[in-house]
This record gives sequence, structure tokens and C-alpha cells, in this order.
Amino acid sequence: MNARGVSPHEAAMLPAGTLDDYFASLSQSWRWTQLPENLHRQRLELEAGLLEAVERDELSITRDYFGRWIAMGTAALVALGVERGAAEVEARLLVNTFHGVQFDLVLNQNTDASNAVFETAIAHHRARVEQLIAEVAR
Repeated sequence: MNARGVSPHEAAMLPAGTLDDYFASLSQSWRWTQLPENLHRQRLELEAGLLEAVERDELSITRDYFGRWIAMGTAALVALGVERGAAEVEARLLVNTFHGVQFDLVLNQNTDASNAVFETAIAHHRARVEQLIAEVAR
């Protein structure tokens, strides 16, 4: 289990739900990130990932975890009707964006700015996902 409450494996076992459910879960995860007690966890997660980039042969926990979140996002998008190849790209883009906004929040501790960026990124992601679902439905 991770600090967000469920592991990627457990989250992947949850029903896909609706597009609204998918985006509600992203917002819930973002709210979790902003809790004061979790900012320290985010800093440690970022540090661990950077150490793994240097010690690639010896450490892979954060990279493996990162990969599981991408796989989980891909599965959720496919379940919503996005073609697998596009879903993989969108899931990676979302995970990369989420981690970047987390880094901004941890580094600058400007919640208002980070919230604005997160909300804008999610609006772009939703528009793209809706477009991809519509393309498959044609």
C-alpha cells in the first residue's frame, strides 16, 4: 500500500467507472498531495527517484512504481474507450505532468500557483481524452 491509500495494483482492480469518476480520482489524489504531512513524503519520493537514476542497476523501486502508475492509467483509459497506444501516451503524459506539478509544489510551496497549473493540465487532459474516445467511437 502506498501513502495515497492503495497500491497501483489495488487501484487497477477497482472498476473503471465513468469519465467523471476517473477525473474525480485525479482531483482526490491532488488534494492528498497538498496535505501538509504529505509534502514531506513527496520530497522523499522525488529524492528517491533521483537516486535511482544514478544507481540504475541497484535501485528500481521508484521507477517500478512509476511504471505501475502508467500501466494503471493506461488500463483506466482503455476501459473508458481510448485506443491502447494513445492511452499509453496519455497516461505517461499525465503521470509526468502530475509529478512535475508536485515538484513545483514541494519546491516553491505555492499552493495557488500549483492548483492553477494542475486544474489547467486536467482540463487539457480531459479534452484530449474525450477527443480520443470520440475518435474510437466513430
